[in-house]
Amino acid sequence: MDEGYEFIRGRGPLTQNVKMCFTFADGDTRKGRVFNGTNSGGVNNSPIAEFTGAMRMQVDQDAQIR
Repeated sequence: MDEGYEFIRGRGPLTQNVKMCFTFADGDTRKGRVFNGTNSGGVNNSPIAEFTGAMRMQVDQDAQIR
């Protein structure tokens, strides 16, 4: 998270076209954070909740059909 925050906060040639930075939350790889750069030079920091829907990739199609 710290690296993502510092990246979006930096206003150099690498970040001039970057609008958002997505990171894992500290200590929990099932959740995340999104950092948005603002027009005034600030940074917004919002949580990304854990995905709770059905699995999107299935290896066993027979189990999915049942």
